[in-house]
Amino acid sequence: MLVIVAQVAPLGERWSIDALRRRTARPSVASFGTVAVLLQPIVVFSSNAILKHRGDNWYAGEALEIALRNDVMTIYLGNHLVEYASLLTVLNYIWVTLLAGSAVFLLVPVGRLRSAIALIYMGTFAGMLVTMTIGVFPLALIAAMMPFLTAPFWDAIGRRLSPWVDRLPTVDHLGRLGRPPIERRLLASVRDRGYGSVTGYATAYAKSLLTVFGLLMVVWMLLFAGADVYEYDLPDEIDSPHLDQQTWGLYAPDPTEGYSWYVLKAGVGTDRVVVDLPGTTDRIDRPPDASAAYETFRHRKYMQRVRHSGEDDTDNAIAEAYAEWACGQVAESHPEYAERVTLYQIYQPSPLDGTFESWRDQAVIRQDCPSD
Repeated sequence: MLVIVAQVAPLGERWSIDALRRRTARPSVASFGTVAVLLQPIVVFSSNAILKHRGDNWYAGEALEIALRNDVMTIYLGNHLVEYASLLTVLNYIWVTLLAGSAVFLLVPVGRLRSAIALIYMGTFAGMLVTMTIGVFPLALIAAMMPFLTAPFWDAIGRRLSPWVDRLPTVDHLGRLGRPPIERRLLASVRDRGYGSVTGYATAYAKSLLTVFGLLMVVWMLLFAGADVYEYDLPDEIDSPHLDQQTWGLYAPDPTEGYSWYVLKAGVGTDRVVVDLPGTTDRIDRPPDASAAYETFRHRKYMQRVRHSGEDDTDNAIAEAYAEWACGQVAESHPEYAERVTLYQIYQPSPLDGTFESWRDQAVIRQDCPSD
């Protein structure tokens, strides 16, 4: 979403090859495009805060501990923090405050104060990297905060880096890369052919079009985020999975109070063997570190899709494709058992009181393998 929104803002006007080519840069930019770039993370935070408010745990100060008790999602520092309940309560309230107050904290202050607040948010997201396995999401959030770092911050960085920057190639050293940007060369070519008025119209039209795109971007993010948090049914004409992407329910309304891993069994008749494949484990009982049950967070997300597909009687294409692939893997590694595969989800309630309850299992997929 951040990449899409960024297309309507001139992010490369300063720190880019294009900036060197143009040899000029505006001191500041204000447009619907810049509004969209600043608004996108605030939409994420505010939506998540509203969704969390519907739960029972976040605003009671208990949710962060519940989240870190999820052994599949907790890594590194999170495995140690979970032992300090009072600290987690404080961190829980700090996190909820940052989410709920993001519009005020990030938009009202100016100058160095805004940069300082943005750095606080970035530090929080860096903390997520070493406590929870949620992929690149914290890195995307850190990137989303960079436009909130104001001119004094970048000027200070520039002063400290100036000795190194002075040694970088200038536009005169870039060779072919040092030529004017392609759009300027095209406009110059059109002007040389006597169509100067056309270039004027084209430039004005492009700027107007970018303004319209920026406005539509702002409307789009507010419309779909608002519809999601208030559970409003959009008209069928615009209720499309390709458009409706402003859904930000991470750990909301409450974090789950359990976690899962998956086991694949293959067999002939009543004889069964556990087959270790990407996204599954080689044991049914609780692993010592459940986060290691998945090679990457993508495996975890994919196995969730497989499970949901296996439970869907109307659209189980993902489950069928997975079963077909699993049969092929079994045929290569255990050909004597390549008659039938069964995928089990093992669900373990989190040890919220410090003790583990018994896990339970259910078959997600039962599939006969092709004889050939």
